[in-house]
Amino acid sequence: MLKMFQLLGLGEKSGSGMPKILRAWREQSWLTPLVSEKLDLDMTLMTLPIISMIPEEIDQEIKAIVAMLTVTCLSLIELFWFSAPF
Repeated sequence: MLKMFQLLGLGEKSGSGMPKILRAWREQSWLTPLVSEKLDLDMTLMTLPIISMIPEEIDQEIKAIVAMLTVTCLSLIELFWFSAPF
């Protein structure tokens, strides 16, 4: 069944998604995923915490800067749009 999905381009080999998950967690500055094994159950567990490692005050500053830039960009677009001769 796995081979069928792989041939269709819909499946990956077992474990190939782990680097993608780790990269995504680093990019988001979330806590590192935790991996543990339950040997008696032949099971591997991965906990994916979505708690940011960015301090709250820094996060608020970033959001304020992005909001200010968004308003500035929209103002420039409106200025251009309404002053352009059509």
